[in-house]
Amino acid sequence: MLNLIVAAIALFLTALATQLRSSSGITGASLVTLMTLGEGLSSIILFYTQLETSIGAISRLRSFSNDVQPEERDSEDIYPPGDWPQTGQIFLNNVSASYM
Repeated sequence: MLNLIVAAIALFLTALATQLRSSSGITGASLVTLMTLGEGLSSIILFYTQLETSIGAISRLRSFSNDVQPEERDSEDIYPPGDWPQTGQIFLNNVSASYM
C-alpha cells in the first residue's frame, strides 16, 4: 500500500514537472529522493512489525514462566533401591493390542 502511495506521488510529481517545464535535473533528483523516502518508510514499517512481534513473543514467554508452576517437587524424589532391578524380565499376562 505504501508503494502505491509513493507511485501516486511520483505520478503527480511527474505531471507537475511536465506542466511547469521545470529542470529535468531537479525533477530526476526529486524522483530519486521520493523513491528513497518510500524505501525508507517501508523499512521502518517492516522493522516496527518485527519488533512488535518479538515483544509479543517475549511477553508470552514471561507470562508462561510466571504462571506455570514447575513440575518438580521435593517430595516427589523417588530413588529406586540399590539392588533394583533384580532381574531383567518383563511378564505380560492377558494383554491384547490392536491397530486401527
